[in-house]
Amino acid sequence: MTLRDRSKINSKNTPSWFTMDIIQFLQDYIYYFVAGLLIFLLFRNRILAKIFRLQYISAFDANKVLKQSLFLDIRNTGEVEYGPKIKGSKFIPLSELSKRMDELKKVGTNKKVIVVCHSGSRAPAAGIKLKRAGFSNVHILRGGLMSWKKEGYFSSNKKKKKKRK
Repeated sequence: MTLRDRSKINSKNTPSWFTMDIIQFLQDYIYYFVAGLLIFLLFRNRILAKIFRLQYISAFDANKVLKQSLFLDIRNTGEVEYGPKIKGSKFIPLSELSKRMDELKKVGTNKKVIVVCHSGSRAPAAGIKLKRAGFSNVHILRGGLMSWKKEGYFSSNKKKKKKRK
């Protein structure tokens, strides 16, 4: 659209030339916009973990501070019921964490909290919630319970499935 064409658009019912430029820009670059949005959504937890300065801890180092730290297991009920569990860990599913934050605040916001999930992919979301709630010493177990098991530290609390007759 040329300047001459833009000057002819004065009606309140037609969009301004600025709006038309934005629409044209979006049409030209929609694929880049969608790709950027998808990348952000895929790496949202990692990006926010950097912003909130969440620290990652290895299974070896976490085992050293097992007694002095609060291990927060954020897996869902089914995973905890039939999977391995770190002895002494506090179980609060990620979906209930916001509602049950007061339980954790009783322990103290300065205590080292190590967030645990199965593989380490959901733990940053919980770590962000803890940081927003005022916890200052939040760590994510790198690799989750899979790395804990690989190092040979876990104690199995698996419930045996009942055999049907």
